[in-house]
Amino acid sequence: MNPHINDNVFSFVENNESNIDKLQKDIKVEDVDKNDDEDDIDDDEFKCKECSTVQGLNNCELCDKENICEECYGQGGDYGPNEIWVCNDCLPTCLVCNSKLYTVHDTCCGNGRSDMTDEDDNENIVVCEECNKHVDCYKDNIHILYKGESNNISEELVLCTMCFQDMEDDLIQKDYKCDEWEDDDDTE
Repeated sequence: MNPHINDNVFSFVENNESNIDKLQKDIKVEDVDKNDDEDDIDDDEFKCKECSTVQGLNNCELCDKENICEECYGQGGDYGPNEIWVCNDCLPTCLVCNSKLYTVHDTCCGNGRSDMTDEDDNENIVVCEECNKHVDCYKDNIHILYKGESNNISEELVLCTMCFQDMEDDLIQKDYKCDEWEDDDDTE
């Protein structure tokens, strides 16, 4: 080894001792600043102990886990018709392919969700009293006809649009009433 190199290193260190002291002080200041970051967290936030990500407070309404880091444990989402927030482990899944569903509107394969019972799925289904067709009244029109007055109904008939259109003249002759017909009369 060249002895002149060692002399140069020692002379460099001696000449820069004040710079080294300053550098060490700067490092200590950075450590203090990192600790101050924890004070910057709002009351409605938490800092993950594993990844140091700051995010909003959360609470899974199914398993009661609190402050679950979505960076470390996956994104949570909505569950059921009331859209409660749940963690990634409790997310509903598609009944066919088991894909996780993050919002109440996600349908995936369209054949059901793990968070909806058959009763929930069927509450919007009405049966046409003429052809017995099942009609989803959220997607298709249904027609409710009645005899008597709207505040004193003696007979009621629920029809799909196809049967309603096919039978309209006959229903009028049988004295059935329909709010749609009354609305049409008002506009004429």
